[in-house]
Amino acid sequence: MANRNILVDSIPKIQNIFFIYEVVDASDYKIYLLYLYLVCSNGQKITINIVIENIFFDIKLKDKNLIDSYIDEFNSESYDVIIKQSFDSTEKYDFIRLYFKTYKEQKEALNYLKKIDNLTVLKSNAYLTKKKDNIIREIEEY
Repeated sequence: MANRNILVDSIPKIQNIFFIYEVVDASDYKIYLLYLYLVCSNGQKITINIVIENIFFDIKLKDKNLIDSYIDEFNSESYDVIIKQSFDSTEKYDFIRLYFKTYKEQKEALNYLKKIDNLTVLKSNAYLTKKKDNIIREIEEY
């Protein structure tokens, strides 16, 4: 936080100094890059390249005893257990933060999570359809 404050304090206090007009999210699969394209109020164009070195994502833990299974399943380089407030709640929860060597490994892990989630949705839909069919059959038999 201190570095950010130094940066913010070093910017001249002129109103509307920057106007962001394009943000590009890119990766070379080894590091994660975020490109900001800006225009100053005097028309000067600026590009800021933000390199994100710690490649990670967080998973809310339902049970701390499952930490080893997450590490085995996602093959992460390292992990931390953190207590944070999720976006959709006012309460704090335990999360496991999984770090990866490359952005590609992180993306593969996220795609795996998405695949699991899609399978869960498909299974739920199949279950609901079967339940609905059973209810209709019971009504018809009644």
